[in-house]
Amino acid sequence: MEPPAVTLNTPLTPVGSASPTTVVGAARGGARGGRGNRGRGDPVRRAHGRGVGRGRGASNKPSPQSKLPRYGFHCTLENHKQPVTSLKFSPDGLWLASASADKTIAIWNTETWIRAQVLTGHSKGISDIEWARPTSGLTGLHLVSASDDKTVIIWDITLSEVSHKTLLGHKSYVSCVTWGDHVIISGGYDSKVIVWSPEGKVLKIESEAHTGPISAVKISEDNKTFFTTSYDGTCKMWCGETYQVLKTLMASSYPATSITFASHKSHMLLIANLDSTLRLYDTTAEEPIKREFRGHTNTQYTIGGRLISASEEKFLIHASEDGCFYQWVGSTPCSKVLAHEGDVVLCLEVSPRINHVVTSSLRGHNIKVWMAQPPLISQPLPAAGQSSTSMN
Repeated sequence: MEPPAVTLNTPLTPVGSASPTTVVGAARGGARGGRGNRGRGDPVRRAHGRGVGRGRGASNKPSPQSKLPRYGFHCTLENHKQPVTSLKFSPDGLWLASASADKTIAIWNTETWIRAQVLTGHSKGISDIEWARPTSGLTGLHLVSASDDKTVIIWDITLSEVSHKTLLGHKSYVSCVTWGDHVIISGGYDSKVIVWSPEGKVLKIESEAHTGPISAVKISEDNKTFFTTSYDGTCKMWCGETYQVLKTLMASSYPATSITFASHKSHMLLIANLDSTLRLYDTTAEEPIKREFRGHTNTQYTIGGRLISASEEKFLIHASEDGCFYQWVGSTPCSKVLAHEGDVVLCLEVSPRINHVVTSSLRGHNIKVWMAQPPLISQPLPAAGQSSTSMN
């Protein structure tokens, strides 16, 4: 594989203020798309649409909805030539990485929304990306990516150049990847879960835990456990030290497609199934299901969401296949935003201070940026090694 080519538009340092207008990158490219019943499938995700829908309280009494941040359209980021398949903010919120079915990763400055770099190195579409944690002990910016070319790439991004290391071990598409303090974990369509050292050494290969493609993998904030979901309908809980399965948290007839932790609380996680239901689990409880969330549409694709703490309120925000993203306080959706009219919202990510939401869609090639109105800052970002307030 040839070394990655880097297009450097601006120095990788935050400057200026966010532009209120559409931002157009010099290059275009798309990202991966939904994989339908295959899971993440061939990279195909795009963004296109307009309009904002907002719920309103029915009385003078504050309603749950009145406590939610309200997101309005801010700008469009154009860079990819195929749909955008993964969106991730850096831990400090200064950078946004977007991965695409066009085989590239774009790095965006979140103060100017100008593209800073383009990373190339994969030979097929990219399915997932993840930033290294501040607690990993690494200096500078580091990113890991998973691709349909059966590889995982570790990226070391500096101000002037980019280096990368390609990891080989999967026999089919690599659909998901996560980065803890001391390990990187990937999952693929070969049903394998591979644990890597940050240097790229294989620490563990497990091919028997799931009977279907791996759809998502996440490491807990304390690194003591990690979780995998699969299109076999299960979620497995693993030991972060021995890399052995501790228990099956969930078994469903519907594919399980994504995992989200509740504001860094390691034993509370949200799992999405392709029955248009989100389930909040307490992994320490005898009856693990604590709450179910419905109202959105999710029967075909792996789509994203977040559990968030803001202004002492806990709420859920999640993408939907009807072109909207929804917000919940409690178990009932209180608000929705029409983000990509006539399309499917496949990627959704929330900035660490929740001032911004970014989305992409199934048939579009761009990214939409949504800003909290008025601008909202949540609880202070945790310092390295600390946790923020969690959702109970």
